[in-house]
Amino acid sequence: LLIGDYVGHVPGIPRVGIPDQNLNDGPQGFRCNAIQSKCIPGTSTAFPAGLALAATWDPSSAQVWGAAMGAEFYNKGATVQLGPGVCLARVPQNGRNFEYISGEDPYLGSVLAKAAVEGIQSQRVLANAKHYILNNQETKRDTVSVTVDDRTLHELYLPPFEGAIDGGVGSFMCSYNRIDRVNACQNNATLRTILKDELSYEGYVISDWAATHSTKSLPNGLDQEMPGGYWLGRPLLRAVEEGTVPVADVDDATVRLLAQYFKIGLMDNPNPNTDVSKNVSTAAHMQIAQDLAINSTVLLKNAMLGSSPILPLNVERIGKIVVIGSDAVTPTVSGGGSGHVTPSYLPSPLFAIQSRLRRPNPGHRGRRGGPPDAAGNQSDADGEVVFYETTTAEALAAAASADVVLVFVSTTSSEGYDRPTLAFGPAMDRNVDALVAVETLAAKTVVLAVAPGAVLLPWADNVAAVLLSFLPGQMYADA
Repeated sequence: LLIGDYVGHVPGIPRVGIPDQNLNDGPQGFRCNAIQSKCIPGTSTAFPAGLALAATWDPSSAQVWGAAMGAEFYNKGATVQLGPGVCLARVPQNGRNFEYISGEDPYLGSVLAKAAVEGIQSQRVLANAKHYILNNQETKRDTVSVTVDDRTLHELYLPPFEGAIDGGVGSFMCSYNRIDRVNACQNNATLRTILKDELSYEGYVISDWAATHSTKSLPNGLDQEMPGGYWLGRPLLRAVEEGTVPVADVDDATVRLLAQYFKIGLMDNPNPNTDVSKNVSTAAHMQIAQDLAINSTVLLKNAMLGSSPILPLNVERIGKIVVIGSDAVTPTVSGGGSGHVTPSYLPSPLFAIQSRLRRPNPGHRGRRGGPPDAAGNQSDADGEVVFYETTTAEALAAAASADVVLVFVSTTSSEGYDRPTLAFGPAMDRNVDALVAVETLAAKTVVLAVAPGAVLLPWADNVAAVLLSFLPGQMYADA
């Protein structure tokens, strides 16, 4: 096992017709990172995160999401997409909650995981359900030991993984944490007794990177070590020769893996793509990313402004918008770690807003028209958009004469550590607080928030509207 152009690579055996295995991150698009010398960041689509898909409550969206990602993985030569992430969100600070399509609902997770897996594998790429199981925090993820009773395990934590099995998922990834003081990647109770026997799972289990701890992992249910053969290479060969690991267990692991490659047609028709540097982000996929970002946006509040709700904005009747916050220029659209994807294109929300306020004036060929006045007369001017990075005195003065104030706030998270706070942070909150301190400004303030999971909204009761997106991908601005 080697790391080359992909985060995981197993050379094929042409003599017996076994193709290369090319595994790559991640759960919301093809990730290029520093160790992949030929993989160029920005050559794949940064789709909305798994948690954003959970917010759609829509299996068809999950299927489309999976199929679009699967196509990009296939076109870059991958045989396994290391996703979807399906863990249940139980610790709100978890740095990887944004990756998981289940949100806090095990039934939702089971339905969406099935759809996402079917979408990915429709493109002749094996999906990988992760991280199995009871993986609910990043801080101390290698040492924490999780204990749950049998009913809780079966009613809360297992359903999303069962949904993936119902979708025919080819591979699972076992997690870093321990379960009842036994590492998840060599836990006989969860891997063999529950997953393979009770749930009748026919696919294979991959370790998370460097999560294999001994040759005992194979007889206890692990089938493939990643990213190298530190334990399941020569040490496994010695264990088989010494009789401590049965040959039958090696055969079972081999059959499980190869059977999945046969199932999706990769044994008979290996993936011909070999250029991992190829740009596989297409206009069609960017449109899908935009549609998914729209469908996953959550309207948390929508107060009345006059005789109608403030949202949706009637751009034909808006003369001036004040936009506040650096995210209006450079939006936060994804998390960090193996779930990060460098966007192939990242439009600016500020530019998108400006574009929407440019309206043709039907009475003047080639000219632009502003909103009609009380008498129905239309000006020749575009609507005005004014941007401020923070709520300075100048910004507050401009807001006083605006029809609406849009404030962008965001926070993100990453693999490897949990979020230190559920807040957006003092600077972001100050931008909103300065507006809500003035009643007339608060009544026309709309907050556009991006977060990787649960988040604190201390000003929500005092603003007119709140839109929340869960790391919505590269087309957030146009959405």
